[in-house]
Amino acid sequence: GAWLSRPAFISEETLNLVNSVALLILIPIVDSGLRYLQRKGTVLSPITRMTFGFFLASCAMVWCGVLQQFIDQRGTFVNVPTQGVQYIPDKNMTQLSIFWQAPAYLISAIGEIFAAITGYEYAFSHAPERMRSVVTALFLITSGLASIIGFAYSPFLTNDTLYLLFFVLAAAMGLLTVAFPLLFRGYHGQPNKTPLAAD
Repeated sequence: GAWLSRPAFISEETLNLVNSVALLILIPIVDSGLRYLQRKGTVLSPITRMTFGFFLASCAMVWCGVLQQFIDQRGTFVNVPTQGVQYIPDKNMTQLSIFWQAPAYLISAIGEIFAAITGYEYAFSHAPERMRSVVTALFLITSGLASIIGFAYSPFLTNDTLYLLFFVLAAAMGLLTVAFPLLFRGYHGQPNKTPLAAD
């Protein structure tokens, strides 16, 4: 956000709200859409919904990678002794608007609805009753592990190669999108028909 042009009334952090607002608005819309499909005889299993969420997450990272490349083409990063690394825009090129970041937040929010929220539901409903808290906690641990991985590789990132991070994440999510339904293809049934429900 600091490298993009924006109106004076919008701060660099403002677009972070897009994800939260999109979740509040889209969760009931997506839920209604899924219920409509169910009434029409089309039922998307939790595995299918989570796979679609992973696909959308990959698309969001591709968007970020391409956007970052456009940013890199429109300026240079200079190490200013008293201010650290600063982005110096090329005055001969039109700077991108900060609103180009909004689709990434929006796509990510929709992906979160299909992947994360469905994952919470699946972890809770398919676990044995006395282990639901443990299984849900294990599901939540994956978010913590992702943060740890992020902290681990962040020191190796530079502004000139930031776009590579987005494309690597997109590739990883793309592989997961393909592998996930293959690995868990036998888990499409109702809670009482899945191995996790066995007590």
